[in-house]
Amino acid sequence: MVKKLFIFAGGGLVSFGTPRFLIAVGMPLDKWIIVMGEWVHLHLSPEVAIWAATIMIGICLGFLGLFWPFSEQKQEKITTVNKGKKTFLSKKSIIADKGRISFDYSTDNHIVSVGSGDKEFKIGFSKASNTSIYIYNLKHKSGVNCVKVARVKDVIVGEIIRFHEYDSSSSNYTINIGEIFLAENSSGFFLQAKVVLLKDDSRGDDHDEIVFDYQINDNKNAEFIAL
Repeated sequence: MVKKLFIFAGGGLVSFGTPRFLIAVGMPLDKWIIVMGEWVHLHLSPEVAIWAATIMIGICLGFLGLFWPFSEQKQEKITTVNKGKKTFLSKKSIIADKGRISFDYSTDNHIVSVGSGDKEFKIGFSKASNTSIYIYNLKHKSGVNCVKVARVKDVIVGEIIRFHEYDSSSSNYTINIGEIFLAENSSGFFLQAKVVLLKDDSRGDDHDEIVFDYQINDNKNAEFIAL
């Protein structure tokens, strides 16, 4: 806020001094404005012409100020909305991988692989219904590499979510359509995923399917901006 006040004060000085400086160094700015005024049948004195130039320069600087990318945030922090409050990520969130996965959870031993290398997540699912699904950690299901999983509910898009703020003590959770789940893999990296569609062949669908959007952080950061 203080920075903006200094910027606007400086802009006022520039708009006041610029036309007077230009006239002082020989540019007939006031005469040009008087001539333009006569085109629209306005008879301006030299002093009024100078003030008109001051106002025009001020307006131009004002428009520049509206679109100039001023930022009061520190570079290493990201601001987002958290239930009506301003909050910050403690680290800059760098997304290593993101996308959308469609998976028939009745195949491949109910496990889908997301990411690669140390950032690979082998996530285990099983049928619950066409509106919810079970997710498992490695203690419950062989072949899964998620050390911990957590259910995130009642959040809004853009809200900051942190893995340690949600319960991950259970080996499995029920995730509903529209909800987010978090996972930590055996290499210490974190993933967030949002379930966007579920199908259940025992409830009228022609096959079992889960569709989810996901993000994997690059720097073992457990904080995300909710999908």
